[in-house]
Order: sequence, then C-alpha cells, then structure tokens
Amino acid sequence: MFAKFNLRLTFTEPLLGTVASDQEVYKRFIATKAPVEDPDETVAVTQDDRERAGWTTFYRLLDNNEIACLMDYQVKGFLKEAGNVLKENVKIKALRSKIESDVFVFPRRIPLGPIDAVIERPLRAMTMQGPRVSVVRSDVINPGRSVELRVEIREGSLVKEPVLRQLLDYGAYAGLGQWRSGSYGRFTYELG
Repeated sequence: MFAKFNLRLTFTEPLLGTVASDQEVYKRFIATKAPVEDPDETVAVTQDDRERAGWTTFYRLLDNNEIACLMDYQVKGFLKEAGNVLKENVKIKALRSKIESDVFVFPRRIPLGPIDAVIERPLRAMTMQGPRVSVVRSDVINPGRSVELRVEIREGSLVKEPVLRQLLDYGAYAGLGQWRSGSYGRFTYELG
C-alpha cells in the first residue's frame, strides 16, 4: 500500500533544460576517445556541431515533440538531494536512501508545455590547464508555469507527509534543472 499525494509545482524562477540538444554529442565524444589506426584520421566536427554540443534542452513527450517535459527521476533526484541536505533537520538517518526505496513519482514524463526562450551564459571552469570559459545555451521555461504530478510513499516508510513537505519547501531555495546555483528552477508547491 502507498500513501498518494497530488503535487503541483509552480516555477518562481526560469527552469533551464538539462538534456543535450544534440543526441549525437555522446557518440562523437566516444568516437574522439577511440584509438585510430591512422593518426591523421580525425572526427570531423562542424560549427553547427559545436553550437549544439553546448546547448541543453528538455526531454519531450513521446507523442508530441513540441511539448517539453520533466522526467520522474528528475523530481525524485531533487527529493533525494533535499533529503541529503536536510537529514539532520528531519532527524532521519540515511534519508536519501529511504527516499530512493520508498518514494515514487508519476507520471514518467511530466508535461511542461512549449519552450519559452533560450538563455546564453558563460560557463567558467578551473581545469588542469588553468581557467577556461565557454558559452553555453539552454532552453528555458519561464516562471509561472506549473506542472502536476503524483508522489506515492510506501506504507510504513519513515518518509511521511511532514517530511515530504520539508523536502519540497527546500525547492524554494534549491530549485530543479540546470544552474540551480544561479537561483534557476526555484518553485513553490501545493500538496494534496
């Protein structure tokens, strides 16, 4: 048996996509790491490839490629991260593990609607060769958009409704999606 909760998330800050827009980027990356018999042979990368390689988007509904969606595991991942951060506050040891085994999110694909905009920003990193800056681009869902989903918690779990509410309260600070440290993806919620 499971306790079932209807959950509505309303984004208060823009939500950025997390999925590479170029589905071939992984294949090309692996190809560049493969040994080649001819040292003069290289993998051709076009300007369009470079542009799309740094562009993140959203998953899409299977029956409508125009509708962006969140995946269930992205919401569950948020709950697990919140559980890891808040475990001392809620006084449950190994809270992240309990969320992993006892909390389930439905549906698999959570419709967001159409993409609203694109944002470009610098991405800074410290590498072995020193500081590096690149420009990345992400598809955006604007604030005010809401999604509806269902959270089910296994009966007998230490994760109860008050704990779930504390985890979701953290979303007003931590957010979902990419560039959360920049305050993106923050949300409020209604739980019923």
